[in-house]
Amino acid sequence: GTPLAGLTRRERQVLILLAKGFRLKEIAERLELSPRTVDSHRSSLMKRLDIHKTTDLVRLALRAGLIRE
Repeated sequence: GTPLAGLTRRERQVLILLAKGFRLKEIAERLELSPRTVDSHRSSLMKRLDIHKTTDLVRLALRAGLIRE
């Protein structure tokens, strides 16, 4: 499967919002989470997908069709 197939629903939500350009605090407010929790999800995404920069997460989301340019 694709690298995104194993993501949790929440990880996918965080990935999409990050890719759309929202900051951690904004994502936390939208998802009713603490910024620290959102940061944990971001870190988990990066580790799971072996990505080291947030910009690379955005590229992955674009390639996967999760967001449009």
